[in-house]
Amino acid sequence: MTSGIDFGLIVAEKIRDRQYAEMLQLVNEYDPQPPFHAGSAHSAPPAIFDHLRRMMAPRIEATRAIAIESGRRLRHT
Repeated sequence: MTSGIDFGLIVAEKIRDRQYAEMLQLVNEYDPQPPFHAGSAHSAPPAIFDHLRRMMAPRIEATRAIAIESGRRLRHT
C-alpha cells in the first residue's frame, strides 16, 4: 500500500518544503500507478462493490450486534 509513503511525503513537505519532498519522491522512484481502479466505492465497478458488500454482510451484521450489546451494557452499568 502506498498511503504510508504518500503521508511521509506530505510530512516531509510540511517539515521542509515541497522541493525536498519531491526530491525524496524522485530518489525513491516513487511513481505509483495502481493496476486497478477500485480503491473506493466511487471508483470500483458496481459488480465488485456489490459482491464485496454481500461477502462482508455477515461480518458487518456481527459487528453491529456487538456494538448494540456493548451499548446496552454501558447503559446498565
